[in-house]
Amino acid sequence: MSDSIKQKAKLAWERKFSYLNLQEKFQDELTFAHSNGMWRADRETIGFLSAFKGIDLMIVEDIYNVPRQINPNELLELCKQKYQFAANNWATEYARLSTVRKADNV
Repeated sequence: MSDSIKQKAKLAWERKFSYLNLQEKFQDELTFAHSNGMWRADRETIGFLSAFKGIDLMIVEDIYNVPRQINPNELLELCKQKYQFAANNWATEYARLSTVRKADNV
């Protein structure tokens, strides 16, 4: 195998690794503490909480499967804020990585 091919393979792996790290960072930014529990501001949680908009208090399991009494409206707003913040950061970093690691640079 020539050094050129090895170098291109290494750069391709580094690029993929960077994207995987970025995705993991995004997932970490979605996790937060509220009402003595740990929550993940993902699409599933946002969709679930949206179904309970008119309710003041309810019991929901957090990410560690511990039942917590929460205000679904309050938690929904926090989830939306966290998700939007993390998604904006992810999109910005993804765009930056895409421009830095073009095939022309390989």
